[in-house]
Amino acid sequence: MDQVKKGYRTLIVVLIAGLALRVFRLGTHDFWHDEICSIGFAGVGRLIDNQPLYYLFLRFWIKFFGVSETVLRIPSVFFSIFSLVILYALGRRMFNERVALYATALMAVSPFQLWYAQEARAYSMFLCFALLSTLCLRQTLDKSSVRTWLGFGLFSLLGMLTSYFYVFIFAAHLTHIFFLRGWRSVLPFILTLLLFFAAYLPFLEKALFIFYYISAGFWSEVPRLKHIGMTLSNLIVGYNSTIFISTVITAVSCILLAIFALVGFKERKGHKDILRCFFYFSLPLVLAFLFSRLFVPVYMDRGLIAITPFYYLIIAFSITSLRRVFRYLAVIAVCASLVVGVVSYYCDWLSIPYWNGGIYIKRPVKPAVSFLKKNFSTGDSIAFTNNAAMLPFSFYAREPSSPYSFYRVSFKGASKTLSFMDQNFYSYIQGRETPLYYLFDPAVLNRSIGRGVEPYQCNIRIQDVASLKAKRIWVICSTWERDGRLDENSESVKKWMDKTYRLQMSRTIDGIVFLCYLTHG
Repeated sequence: MDQVKKGYRTLIVVLIAGLALRVFRLGTHDFWHDEICSIGFAGVGRLIDNQPLYYLFLRFWIKFFGVSETVLRIPSVFFSIFSLVILYALGRRMFNERVALYATALMAVSPFQLWYAQEARAYSMFLCFALLSTLCLRQTLDKSSVRTWLGFGLFSLLGMLTSYFYVFIFAAHLTHIFFLRGWRSVLPFILTLLLFFAAYLPFLEKALFIFYYISAGFWSEVPRLKHIGMTLSNLIVGYNSTIFISTVITAVSCILLAIFALVGFKERKGHKDILRCFFYFSLPLVLAFLFSRLFVPVYMDRGLIAITPFYYLIIAFSITSLRRVFRYLAVIAVCASLVVGVVSYYCDWLSIPYWNGGIYIKRPVKPAVSFLKKNFSTGDSIAFTNNAAMLPFSFYAREPSSPYSFYRVSFKGASKTLSFMDQNFYSYIQGRETPLYYLFDPAVLNRSIGRGVEPYQCNIRIQDVASLKAKRIWVICSTWERDGRLDENSESVKKWMDKTYRLQMSRTIDGIVFLCYLTHG
């Protein structure tokens, strides 16, 4: 009993530390592009995505608590902390108190977890539902019942409605049931599976369209074997570590994975949870890798956040299996790497560019909005050449009485998928609504993403810029890194505008380049 109380006290300390890290500087950064997408989808009011659960939740959250950087990121903090509790319970059930506490502590301080716990996106919710579905499935091993199977089906459905990456987790569950559990679980699983697919059927059209949309051209790169090693490091120390730290953690992780596999092989009959844990970690990773190599490149570390609890359990179990000297060395290596990663995360150091994009330091947007508001004149038009600044700018320059006034969607057909949708962005400057445009060179974008730009009203070809009929055109350029450089489309647009119109003003603020052109005189 004393040992149990000690374990609970340690868990409380871990949870408090994890909560402190997650709320520290929570609202410091302005929203970035993807977080603005979350707000925009929450305000649409129709299910335009095949993973709508987070956006529906966010819509009600905004209704009751309003919009601010801190408020909108609190749900991610909650789901992340609750995931720690579930991991502890799952770790105790699969292994023991010590392994459960080690894994929970690792997850509590991991910079990778902190990154998504402090972001208004669905990843922490996805992690939580994946853990809950796994816990329910694990409970069926002790005592199979209608309640546990329904719990498994419910949380699997919620996970699928949160992220399409859940399909890889579900594949691991399926493998577990058919090959590790035995045929006696097939019938209840089939019934659960039928209920699962029946509930997901209304969203199937959107899921298939997203697959088709990505297959036609997507920014994500095809992964290579070396990227799996990067993933092993990123899932522990995050994206902010140095090359040396990442290399050390990758090497240590590979050694600990080998130890875990060796112990699992030796004790495969007496300790089947070792094999199950390895399956829950490795199978989704391998499937995501192969799917990206053979079909559509969707391999992203953040999409694999649901396998991190099992990865941490593997690390914790392997460390506790080592002899004392080696155990201390492994703990020192992991803890030192975590300290560097956490400090780098809070200091906004990103020394290693993420190989697959989508990972950027959140830079200020409000100073750039203030600059344009001061210099904007009646008759001016605003056009962006990169989405990195367009959505955050439209949000922070919105009409103040509504959190959704910056983004409007109209459906051009009976279907509710993105292919039948027209989206437009607006700002509210000097007391009037001003549309925002996306200015692009068709040749450049066709070459970079493999398909043309969607024919939304806000998308303007450089050859059609005169149709704006503006006295001045503010061309706002950037890269996704917001480092003051221009991407290929921005360079092409600037070159064309320089030849066609006279540049009146040029200014760079927080990596956003403002170019003001006179269209007359």
